[in-house]
Amino acid sequence: MESDKKSNSTEDTNCIHLTKTGECGILRVKVCGGKSCSFCETETENDSAAKSWRNRLCSMDEGLQSKIAGTYYGGKKPWLAKDDTLLKL
Repeated sequence: MESDKKSNSTEDTNCIHLTKTGECGILRVKVCGGKSCSFCETETENDSAAKSWRNRLCSMDEGLQSKIAGTYYGGKKPWLAKDDTLLKL
């Protein structure tokens, strides 16, 4: 019965965090929560979040960008990268 629940919940979602074995790749749970999980995210939602993140950081003044880069990104500013693959969250 447990495996039936697992396959039913994973069939309904196209979450980017779902592993090949049907487990969550970011939470310590064995069974995917499906669409009811607050961490469930599609590729489109992830792209939208990355774009929002990039736009928000680019809109800040240079001093604040440098402070954030130093605190969280080892001095680098990945939001200024031209390559969108660097923006995956």
